[in-house]
Amino acid sequence: MGPPDLVAEGLRDRVKPLGDVERVIFFGRAPGLPADRARRSLRLFAEHVIPRFG
Repeated sequence: MGPPDLVAEGLRDRVKPLGDVERVIFFGRAPGLPADRARRSLRLFAEHVIPRFG
């Protein structure tokens, strides 16, 4: 959770030690998270975080 820069940096830090990673699985609906908030989270992740890895 956080701003796109922080989320991308955190993801990059977690994936980097694994070497050449081609895919990451994203679970966008934590237990108890309402569906509308999960959709919003996934949309924001897709729009603002994923492009940083392109």
